[in-house]
Amino acid sequence: MEVNHEEPGGTLIEIPVESGQVMPKAFSQCSVDEMRRAIQRKRKPSSSKPVPAEAVTRADYYREALMSCFPKGVLVKVAVRNEKGRAVLDFKGIPVEQVEKLVEALTGQVPPVLEAPRVEKVLPLA
Repeated sequence: MEVNHEEPGGTLIEIPVESGQVMPKAFSQCSVDEMRRAIQRKRKPSSSKPVPAEAVTRADYYREALMSCFPKGVLVKVAVRNEKGRAVLDFKGIPVEQVEKLVEALTGQVPPVLEAPRVEKVLPLA
């Protein structure tokens, strides 16, 4: 695709339609909804693998500990998702005036999760 950066209106955009096919349409003729659909089609999908159970359990632990630090009515969201094979936590809905509560929770209120003990390899008796 070649784009004339001074006059992008004639650039053809591949717009997905309901049948699953794409329809080329000039940029200048596209609606906002059509542009959103075209962008979504071009984006690489995030990992669709489920988050490991251990990570979900750990995220639930953090969620509960954090939620107990905020006053009732503050709708803080803690979500775990898979990003390129790694479990990632997202924190949302924290009011600016409550950020100190988040920092307190993460640095002192939330006890660290202990790692599983190391198991030494046992050699069979000869």
